[in-house]
Order: sequence, then structure tokens, then C-alpha cells
Amino acid sequence: MHADWAIERVPDSRMSNGWAHRRACRSICRALSGLPSGSTVLDVSSGSEKWLDVLAQRGDRATCADPSESALADASQQWHEIKRARNCEAPEPTFVAASLPKTGFPDRHFDAVICTGHFDRLSTSDLRIEALRELRRISRGPVVVSFCNAFSLDALQLGLARKRSPISSHHRIPVPVWSFLNDLRRAGLNPVDRHAVLWGISSLWHIVSLPVSGRACDSLVTSRASLAKVA
Repeated sequence: MHADWAIERVPDSRMSNGWAHRRACRSICRALSGLPSGSTVLDVSSGSEKWLDVLAQRGDRATCADPSESALADASQQWHEIKRARNCEAPEPTFVAASLPKTGFPDRHFDAVICTGHFDRLSTSDLRIEALRELRRISRGPVVVSFCNAFSLDALQLGLARKRSPISSHHRIPVPVWSFLNDLRRAGLNPVDRHAVLWGISSLWHIVSLPVSGRACDSLVTSRASLAKVA
């Protein structure tokens, strides 16, 4: 499915803040564009409703995982709103109480895994690698994660905010792209593509990786250039 086609049909959810949400949805659509419709996709630790619109439009068999029961209830309600508004044909998602770094899912259980909003709060490579290894374990295909890129105007503002209130848990933690790429590789993931929500301005980036020891999807690998360019 073409990303622009999908984003035109993704309505702003209650979590939307306008253009930023739409651009983030477009980025996720592009990250999943190598997967066939109807794939089994896990969305973990993102509030569990953020990408329901995207996954429903793709027709994927979605699993939403979050440690919060209330977040899962909100996600279920959001799904029914999407289904009513769009007369959606996608299978009903499964809602599971689970979180990183130990999700409890079987090895290679999903065709793809999405994890956004989680790595923004992890302050060390060791913590990020632990979580990334779990994503690699449960996915037999692409692992799509977001991180806060230190090379952006937004990251400068985040750095100033952290200096004013260093103990706040609400501030995202900017990470240099080379450092995050190293974390991915050390976790056994091969970065194959990346998508900036708004290059140079927004700190939000999505990176697509494939498990090194897993069976790679040939069409996905051949359709994407390796990450030769450095942001």
C-alpha cells in the first residue's frame, strides 16, 4: 500500500495533534510498506491505540500490548470507533497486557513489530539493547522503532528543558543517530531503512530493522537501500 494513499484515509484520532500525527502516520506506513496486507503486527508500549488506524487500513492482524489496563480499554474503544466510522474489514485486534523488556510472547511470533515512544525515555545503551533484543526475539520480520534524534532543532529544545528540570520523567532523551544504530546492531538487528517525521526539525525518527539471524523478507531487503547515509 502506498504511504500517501494510506495517510489520506487515516483520520485524526483522539491522540492526534494535527500535522505532526499525520506525518508520523505516513512514516509508519512507509516503514510497513514492504509487508503484505494481513500480516500479524504487534504494536507494543505506545499507548496501544496510536497506530490502530494505520493497521486497520492495511488489513493487518494486529496485537496491541501495553502494561496499562486502562490504555488497553481505550484502545479497544478506539478500535470500535474506527470500525463504525470506516466499516472496516480488518480482523479485530488482540489486546494484551504486556511490556518491555519481557513481553512473554513466543519466539518469532509476529511478522512485524512496532514500538514507538518507548526508547525516547531510556537513558543508557544497555537499557535500549535489552528492549531491542526482546523485539528481535519475537519478530520474524521488520522491527520498527522510534527514537529521539539528537540532530534536530526539536532536540535542542528538549536538551534545554532537561537542564531546567533534569529529574522530570516526561522529557524525551535525544540520542545521536550513530549511537542508536550501534544499539540496534548490538541487539542483533540490521537497520535497513529510516524515516524522519520532519528532517532536521522534528526529533522523531522511525528506523526499520531486520533480525540478523531471522529469515529476511527478500522483497523488503531488495527494495530498500542500506543505511549508507549518516544523518
